[in-house]
Amino acid sequence: MQRLAQTFAADRDPMTLRRDATGLAPERLIVFELTNGLRDFARAAALVPGLEIIGAEDLDEDEEDASPVLYLMIPDARALKEMVRLWALFRAGDVFPRGFAPWRNLFSQLRDLRAWGPRDRVSPEDAVFLAEASTDVHGMVRIELELVYRDDGTTVEAEARAAVAEVGGHVISGARVDGARYQALLAEVPAAELTRILERGAAGLVAAEAIMHIRPQSAMHLTLIEQGAAVPDGTAAAPTGDPVVAVFDAVPQAGHPRLAGRLSVDDPFNLEPLAVGRRVHGTAMASAVLHGDLAVPSPIDLERRVYFLNVMYAPPTADGSGWGRVLDHLAHEHGLLFVVSAGNHMGDLENAATDVLAFEALDEPGKARSALQSSGAMMAHRRLLSPAESMNALTVGALHSDASAAPPALPASTFDPWRDTGLCTVSSALGPGLGNAVKPDVLAPGGRHVVRLLPAGAGHRLSPVGIGSPLLGGVTVASPSAAAAMMPNQVGRSVGTSVAAATLTGLAARLHEVLEACYADFTQLSSRRRAVLLKALLVHGARWSAARDLIIEVLGPADGRQHVRQKDNVRRYLGYGAVDADAVLACAEDRATLWSVGELGSEQGHAFSVPLPAAMSARAQAHEISITVAWFAPPRVGAAAYRGARLRLVNPETGVELFAVAPDKAQPDDNQAHGGTVIHRRWVGDRAAALGEASAFVFNVQREPDNSGDDVAFAVVATVTMPGVAEVYTQVLNRVAVKPRTRVVVAR
Repeated sequence: MQRLAQTFAADRDPMTLRRDATGLAPERLIVFELTNGLRDFARAAALVPGLEIIGAEDLDEDEEDASPVLYLMIPDARALKEMVRLWALFRAGDVFPRGFAPWRNLFSQLRDLRAWGPRDRVSPEDAVFLAEASTDVHGMVRIELELVYRDDGTTVEAEARAAVAEVGGHVISGARVDGARYQALLAEVPAAELTRILERGAAGLVAAEAIMHIRPQSAMHLTLIEQGAAVPDGTAAAPTGDPVVAVFDAVPQAGHPRLAGRLSVDDPFNLEPLAVGRRVHGTAMASAVLHGDLAVPSPIDLERRVYFLNVMYAPPTADGSGWGRVLDHLAHEHGLLFVVSAGNHMGDLENAATDVLAFEALDEPGKARSALQSSGAMMAHRRLLSPAESMNALTVGALHSDASAAPPALPASTFDPWRDTGLCTVSSALGPGLGNAVKPDVLAPGGRHVVRLLPAGAGHRLSPVGIGSPLLGGVTVASPSAAAAMMPNQVGRSVGTSVAAATLTGLAARLHEVLEACYADFTQLSSRRRAVLLKALLVHGARWSAARDLIIEVLGPADGRQHVRQKDNVRRYLGYGAVDADAVLACAEDRATLWSVGELGSEQGHAFSVPLPAAMSARAQAHEISITVAWFAPPRVGAAAYRGARLRLVNPETGVELFAVAPDKAQPDDNQAHGGTVIHRRWVGDRAAALGEASAFVFNVQREPDNSGDDVAFAVVATVTMPGVAEVYTQVLNRVAVKPRTRVVVAR
C-alpha cells in the first residue's frame, strides 16, 4: 500500500488496463488474507467506485475457515487510489468517512495483502489431490490448466502452451466456453514439475501469468464390491421412448442383460476401443439410473431409453475437471438439469484423544458420536469437489444407507459406525456451496461405507474401506462379466456419491414419465420449465433425518450463535435432507401437492394461493405446508454477484397465522435457504386452525433487482398435509382449475 501511495504521489498510473473490462484477471485481483471473517464489508466496498469483491453477493463468514480470504477486483486507477486514501486514514488513526468504517476493520485484520499469484493458482483442496496424482510409465502427470479468460483468448493460450512446453510438458487438448468465460488446457507435465507446482514457488507453471488455476482432473471415487450371489432379473421389456435423461460417464458394458436395449450410447470421442478392461464404473452408473438398487428394484420401469455419452474410458487413474461455471452456463442457456455427485474424500478420520482399545469398547451410539467428532474436526478439509459447487446443478451427497442385508458380523477391526443414524457416508463431501448456499442439495442412498480401525500414535484413525468383501454393504448394481457368460445376475456393490447421484437421476427420469402420464400438455412445456420443475420436486421430497439431533449433540456449538451455527453444521452434512422417493412420485389421500412454472423478469413477483381443505379445520393434530422454489440463474463470471438472478420466497405471515403453523426447526434457516438457486421451507403445527370453505395459504415469490435482461424460468411446488385426514387430496383437487388425468395413491 505504501508503494502504491508513492506511485500516486509521483502522479503515475499503476494500472495497465486490458480491453476486456470484466474478465477475471490475476493482475487485477488483490488478495486480502484476514485473521477473521467479515460480514459488513461488501456494503462499504460498494461505496468505492469501480471496486468489486468477487463473491460479495452473499459475503458471510465461515467459522470453519481459520484463514478467510477476500478477492477484490480493481478495474481502474481511481478505485485503487481511493483504497490507498482509506489506508492512509487507517495508518494515521483518523476518522473514516460515513459508511466506510468496515474498511478500518478490514485493515486491522490483515495478515497479508498481495496481488494474485502462485499460492492462489492451487487451492489447498486441489493440492491434496495433486499430491496423490500418479505418474504414467513415462513419468508424466495429467493436470488441468484454467487460463485467464480474455475475449480474444489466442494470445493467452499461446502463452500457456509455451509455458507447458518450457517445463517439458505437452498439451493434450483445449476447451473454451464463452458463456461461462472458461478456457482451459489438459496437459501432461513431468512429475518434477508437479513438485514445483505444489511448492508454489516463483518459477514454472505456477508462476505463469496466463494461468488462473491449476487443478487435477476430477477423479471417480467408487467402491465397487464384487458379488456372485444371484439377483433375479425382474425388469420389464426394453423401453422405446426417446431419452430425456443423459449420463456422462466412463464407457459401460452396454450389452449387459440389464442394460441391453435400454441405453442410447454415443461415442463421439471414439473411447470404445480404448476401454479394453472391465467397464465397471459406467456399467454401475447406468444400472443405478435404470433400475436403482437392484436389491429393491423400482416398481416403475422406465418407458424411455437413457442417453449415455462416453466421456472417459476409466484407465487405472480416472480423471475429469473443474466444470462448475460451465455447468451453470449450460443449465441456464439450454434448460438442462445437471445432477452432480458431491464427491468423496477417502482420507482417514483421525482422533488423537481415544486409542484403538477405547474406541472398540464404545457401544454403537458411542462409536457413531466418536466418528462424527473426528469428521467434524476435519470438516474444513472435506469440502465439495468440483463441479459439485455449481449453483444451478442438483448436488447429491451419499446417504449412509442401502438395501443389502446387514452382515451378522464384520471382519476384525472393521466397523459400521454410522449405521441407522441417517448421516451421509463417512466419505461424502460436505458443504456449503458458493455464496454459502445449501450444498449438497440433497442426499440419496450411497451404500453403507464401513471403516477400518487403525492406530494413530496415542489415538486412532478410521479409514474408509475400498474394495473388499461383499458382506460390507453397498448399492446393488449391474457388474461387467465375461462376454461368454454375460448373466443378468452378475452384479456388484457400489458405494459413494456417484451411485447416489445416479440413483437420483433415475428417480428424476421416473418423475418425468409420471408427469407425462398425469398431464397431457406436460411435454409442451419448454425444457427450462420442465428442468426447474424436476429440480424443485426432487428437493421438495427431502427432509432432515434424525441425524440432525446427533450432529447438534456432537458438534454443537453451545455459544452465543448456537441456533444458527448448529443448523449450519447440520446442512453441511445433510443439505436439505434425504429424498423420499415415494413422496416425490406419488400423492396420498391425506396430502396434496401443487406445482406451477413460469418466468420472472427483474423485480417481478407472483402471488400463489394454496387451498386449505376445510377437513383440516378445528383438528388439533400435526399438519404441515411445505414450499420449494427452484430456478436457473445466469452466471456472472468475475462479477461481485455471481448469481445473475436471485429469487426470494417472501415469508407468508398471514397464511402462517391462518393455518396455525410456524417454521419447522428441523430445516436450514431462512437466510441459509436463500443462498443458492433452490429454496425449500416448511411450516408445521399441531394446534387447531379455523378454516372456512375458501381458506388459502398465500405466499409470494419475488425476483430481486439485477442487471440481467433475461427472464428467468422458475418452478414452485407446494404440499399441504395432515396425516390421517383422507379428504385433504380431494378437497384441494376440487378447488384448483388444473386436473391431472390420473393420480397415484400410496398405500399407508
